[in-house]
Amino acid sequence: MGQIETNFKPVFPVFDANVALGRKHSQRVLVDNAPDLLKYMNKSGIDRSLVYSPHSVNFDSIDGNSILIESINGNNALMPQFVWSPGIDNMQNAIDTTLKHNVKSIRFAPLSHKYPFKKWMVDSWLDSMVNNSISLFISIEEVDPDDIFEVFKEYPNIKVVLTEIHYRHYPWLMHLLKSLPNINIEISRFVIADGMNILVNQIGVDRVLYGSRFPDSPFSPQLYSLYFSGLKDDDIKKITSTNLENLLGGIN
Repeated sequence: MGQIETNFKPVFPVFDANVALGRKHSQRVLVDNAPDLLKYMNKSGIDRSLVYSPHSVNFDSIDGNSILIESINGNNALMPQFVWSPGIDNMQNAIDTTLKHNVKSIRFAPLSHKYPFKKWMVDSWLDSMVNNSISLFISIEEVDPDDIFEVFKEYPNIKVVLTEIHYRHYPWLMHLLKSLPNINIEISRFVIADGMNILVNQIGVDRVLYGSRFPDSPFSPQLYSLYFSGLKDDDIKKITSTNLENLLGGIN
């Protein structure tokens, strides 16, 4: 059995690509407010987090996004991500609000918001997002992989991140990622033997993003896995911060 580092903390900058901020309707969460989130981030060595509101997914996107901005209150360690529904939200108002708050990414939740993820449903949204350099995040639990392929093969210029990829998705994952070079993967649930090296070797390091899925999952396990994966330091830096910064428009 290898040596275990019990006092592990990351030495490179960390920008978490998948954090929920706020209460959930179905369960009590470890952290549901910005001050406590920042405390846990500091304890775990997380410099910044890309955060979205569960309220926007489970109830109302407009209210949830407003609550998110109010909760963050201008703190640079928390970057807002808006959730919108092409099924019910006015696209132009949504894009205008996104740009007004300098939000660089949008999350779709087709299953939760009960609309089909088809080109005829989302094409105008994707066109506008490409034109405004807004990235798109989607949990794999919210969409069918065949729909992902059929939609995004028509939109090679939009930057997409699939979140919460699980080992049970592995049989089709690599085929999808190789077919669509604009698709990136967030690794919060990607727990398979030598998983980090498999991803880097198969699709390249620039498409792999560290995310925690906090507060449903802790910050540290996937960071620990990255640091002891045998990857080069430069690759770890890309996965833990640089790739997400570039995806969101080169922020630093």
